[in-house]
Amino acid sequence: MLRGNRMNQTMGRLLKMKEGEYSGFVRVIFGLTSPSPVQDEKEEMEWVDQSLNESQKDAIKFALASREVALIHGPPGVSIQLLAVQKSALLVWS
Repeated sequence: MLRGNRMNQTMGRLLKMKEGEYSGFVRVIFGLTSPSPVQDEKEEMEWVDQSLNESQKDAIKFALASREVALIHGPPGVSIQLLAVQKSALLVWS
């Protein structure tokens, strides 16, 4: 039940906020603005997991280049959790 309580508290805080207090993330999530365009990153990365294919690497680069939020989706078995871990590792080590 802890998650439900935390979500309710967060939604309550969001309801009380004035629009000028919203972060860029909140503005995008609630459809008040569009996400910032993603710039094509040409910088070479050092990959923690050498087994990633090019499509997975592109997804991670996209997520890292996105300012507010990035959605990575795919069919079952494409290791989306692995991509999240890789992105987290890159963020921590950069």
